[in-house]
Amino acid sequence: MRTLLLAAVVASTSMSCPVLLAESKTLSVSNDQFADYDSIQDAINDADDGDTIEIHPGHYYEQISTLGKAVHLKGIVHQNQRPVLLGRLALDSWSDMPVLPILRINSGEDSSTVVSDLVFTRGYYAYGAALYIYQSSPSIRDCYFFDNWGGWGGGAVHCRYSESHFLRCIFSENYCGSFGGAMYLVRSPVFLEACFFDDNYVSGFGGGLYVNHLGGAAMRPALMGCFFLENGAQNTWTSRHIRGGWHDLGWNAFADDVLDSDDDGVPDDFEEQLESDLVEEGFPEPQEIDAASIMNLILETGALGLYTPGDLDMNGELDAVDFEMMLKGMLD
Repeated sequence: MRTLLLAAVVASTSMSCPVLLAESKTLSVSNDQFADYDSIQDAINDADDGDTIEIHPGHYYEQISTLGKAVHLKGIVHQNQRPVLLGRLALDSWSDMPVLPILRINSGEDSSTVVSDLVFTRGYYAYGAALYIYQSSPSIRDCYFFDNWGGWGGGAVHCRYSESHFLRCIFSENYCGSFGGAMYLVRSPVFLEACFFDDNYVSGFGGGLYVNHLGGAAMRPALMGCFFLENGAQNTWTSRHIRGGWHDLGWNAFADDVLDSDDDGVPDDFEEQLESDLVEEGFPEPQEIDAASIMNLILETGALGLYTPGDLDMNGELDAVDFEMMLKGMLD
């Protein structure tokens, strides 16, 4: 993360001179004794705007608030392991039920508050069991929301009056009783970019995403490069993926099953829709729609960042192999 250097000029009647105030710092959190903290919240309490809090792999049972601070909650990925934030210690445990979402960002934070590379699971709360955002617009990147239970609005995420940016996030097997199996939005024109909604379910409306109609078109989310696969809604089949209005910025795809007849890691439904997008963009139709052909054409569009979280095969390049690894990892 960028290091922020702050300088202040102290003025007087005779002279002014620059004074170095502070430099951003990095705080570490781990379950072992080799970090600055063993609690994420303790690190946030001591952090200042511009600081990075590095969270090492392990399990953290906390209900956290960013307290209005412009900090980066940065998960450290080691040997394909990420830090896991738990709402409950065990799936069948009702004695440790959380009284709050796992993470709250509700004190006016903006995009300088960043959350990345964290896993949120076993959250249990009425409004956004894993992540509750209110009148704030943080940046959420490369996070995984799995098996969270929301009672009313948003199995995993609840956004209210927010313009947050979600990039390369995965929402899988989350549940909500009423609205939005994975995510609920009200007056929140968030930007969902290259996100994956898989096997989320709601007993009401919007298996993947529910958009409250308040505020009209200006308050609708924008989606680009998002995949929706096998989400479900009890009340109506037509809202199994998304209920409510949204702005389609392209490269979005929907599938109701994982049929992959050519075994290339891309479901058939996705292939057909991505092929249509490519043709609409003026590119020639590939002889075969597979991971390599899609990636090669995406490279030409300059939209590579949509479909890969990074150099997964560690060959020093972002290429078709990374794309195929990402998709197969999501479908496993």
